Amino acid sequence: MKIAIVGADGTNKAWTPERIEKAKLVIRAIFHGAKFFDRLPKNDFEHYLYGFIQENIEVDRNIILISSHCPEGGVDIWAEEMADKFGIQKEIYPAEVNQWEDKKVLLFGGGIIKHKGYRSRNIQIAETCDVLYDIEPKGSCEHCDGRGFTSKHPNFLLYGRRCRFCHGTGAYSGGTWTLNYAKKLGKGVHQVIIE
Repeated sequence: MKIAIVGADGTNKAWTPERIEKAKLVIRAIFHGAKFFDRLPKNDFEHYLYGFIQENIEVDRNIILISSHCPEGGVDIWAEEMADKFGIQKEIYPAEVNQWEDKKVLLFGGGIIKHKGYRSRNIQIAETCDVLYDIEPKGSCEHCDGRGFTSKHPNFLLYGRRCRFCHGTGAYSGGTWTLNYAKKLGKGVHQVIIE
């Protein structure tokens, strides 16, 4: 089973040391029982995860991690480090340029070389995986500063509109974009928002 684990990069201001540890715990739970992850209760989530991991359930050796190896660190790097620790196979799809769109370079003689940007990389990840997990810290949406609404008015709940990116959750990154693309392809998708 090819599992993509994506999410906010390590430079996102919403990551705190506590949230990073929680995210790593979620990644570990995915590796130890990805097929049971849907059954995790939403209430008392952390307590259940600690218990789940303490049961010494074997790592699912049929998993292949699909990752982007983001140079800024974050969820994908934590997943890759954990995959190395548990001996899980990896397929890495890095972007070739640090920009959203592909970069086209004209060659002398009329040829074109295309360097893969974040968008094409994210599409490749969504197309390759069977299941995709998007792990986001609460407040990661940079379009609305993590509030879920676009207005900066103090009563934004009354005067603002829900953010068109995070749809009011306050959690959004390129990982969420990839989750939405994978959902359109009919892939199994899960978003975990770390409080």
